[in-house]
Amino acid sequence: MSSKDSPPQKRGGATDEQRRDRTISSYETAIERLRETTIPESRQDALVGACDTVQSALVDNEPVSTDDLLVLTAVAAEAINDVREAKTVGTENDLPVDRQYDVSLPTEEYVITTAEREEALAVLSNLILLAVDTDSEHGAE
Repeated sequence: MSSKDSPPQKRGGATDEQRRDRTISSYETAIERLRETTIPESRQDALVGACDTVQSALVDNEPVSTDDLLVLTAVAAEAINDVREAKTVGTENDLPVDRQYDVSLPTEEYVITTAEREEALAVLSNLILLAVDTDSEHGAE
């Protein structure tokens, strides 16, 4: 068997197909985790939509647009800023009764616990790393 007969390999010895499958799975996980966070609903919707776009391209073995990855990264960065600017409280008992996190843009009513803040920042940071690690313009072979 010559080297031309084996599938192309990248980082960690994974083939392009294996890497793509892992990336698709990572986007599925990211979408699930995003839906569980307390980031503003409009940001959550935009991020899930951007993840769906990238994941669909990967599933269809189509090129992943650099622009789609930039949109995903930009919205994640905006969401990070929202979460950092949110008023935080120590525990759920300290949350206001009329707490809102489903507003278009966070306002003074956007209140989250310290634990929710840390979880949201972790999810968003991982999402940015996933977008950076996604092969742009990955095409069908």
